[in-house]
Amino acid sequence: MLTLTQEYAFYRIKFDPHSNSYRMYFNMDDPKKYVLKKLPKRVVLVGTNFDNNTIKFNARGTVAKGGTITLEDIYEKRMYVKVQPVTGRVKVDGNNADLQK
Repeated sequence: MLTLTQEYAFYRIKFDPHSNSYRMYFNMDDPKKYVLKKLPKRVVLVGTNFDNNTIKFNARGTVAKGGTITLEDIYEKRMYVKVQPVTGRVKVDGNNADLQK
């Protein structure tokens, strides 16, 4: 069971298309503590539509705001990682249709 502090703590992932990587922050009190993940060379992080390329969520997976992460492979095929607002449901799709559809 989560403590009240853990349940309402927000975590974030900041995507950096320029370095083809993302940072996972688990401690909002110390922004210097993060885990850096680089994407494989055959996958390009094209961009996101999250504010400041950052998604925020709590320990239950509830996101502050939904959005899309766009990835591209070496053959220029794009895939879209869509995060639903509120529920945090994630869908990977080859179609960039609106999240509501």
